Amino acid sequence: MPFFLSLQKINTMKLLMLKSVVNGSQVHKKNTIVEVSAEIARQYLAVGIAVEHKEKEQKVVIETKEDKAPRKRRTKKK
Repeated sequence: MPFFLSLQKINTMKLLMLKSVVNGSQVHKKNTIVEVSAEIARQYLAVGIAVEHKEKEQKVVIETKEDKAPRKRRTKKK
């Protein structure tokens, strides 16, 4: 990964918008998750326009014998 791309990820934050905002040519609608620069994110958080979005970990579903479909029995051909 090039160095400049790794720096770009550090300077962005994911926010959950509480209010609709028009920022220049960008429109951020209410109840959407947006990725904005750290400076804009700090402003939105300070004013109360947005809250920081943290992704929840998804639990891995373990397949048990009860959940599995029964296998077809193999019979000898006559």
